[in-house]
Amino acid sequence: MNLMLKFITIFIFFISCKERKQNEEEKQSENLVKKQVQLQQETNVETKDSIQVFYISYDSIKSNTTEKISIINKGLLADFKGYKFDKDPNELRDLKKIREGSKSKGFLKTLARDFKNKDFLEVSSVHYSYIVPEDNKGSSHISVEQWDFKDPQKAKSCFESLKRYNEVEIYFKTINWIWVHQGNTIFLVFALDYQVTDKEMQRIKQEIINVIKPSGEYQTVQFYE
Repeated sequence: MNLMLKFITIFIFFISCKERKQNEEEKQSENLVKKQVQLQQETNVETKDSIQVFYISYDSIKSNTTEKISIINKGLLADFKGYKFDKDPNELRDLKKIREGSKSKGFLKTLARDFKNKDFLEVSSVHYSYIVPEDNKGSSHISVEQWDFKDPQKAKSCFESLKRYNEVEIYFKTINWIWVHQGNTIFLVFALDYQVTDKEMQRIKQEIINVIKPSGEYQTVQFYE
């Protein structure tokens, strides 16, 4: 009888432990799901209220310039949104090519060659975003870039070259470029489907000026073919 009682007691204890463990696992699972939902909600809010900023560094020593593209993007959110490279399968491949070209300084090398100024190769880092008007109906992206130089004189040298664009033979099929210079930073706005005189491009230019104007003097130049 005592043996049977011990057996029943052990069995009940075993069942109790198993149920308690199962309840704890279910509770942990519920907490994990709640955290995942919360994280997803936070991610959605962040994606909705911001435009992604990409970054490329060409130097192990980061420049002292503060990244301003995210501030510029915030001021543009009422009229623009981040461009999604998902309209067709080729766009992701095109995005990869753009990034690879940026990492290899392809565009900077072409500018250095065309303007005969190697200072373009002295860019130490680039912050950039791809945007389109909020009511976009099929146009390609507009690029907004911030080029940082360690030496302000190098940035000034490049901008002075850009100001003489009408004296230079530039080898690009499409040129719609807006340039803004301040200190050791040059901002670039360019697009394939918009001319620099279009309201969309001018809106972005003005937002750049709004952000940098409190920091001091600046210069701008724009041209297209």
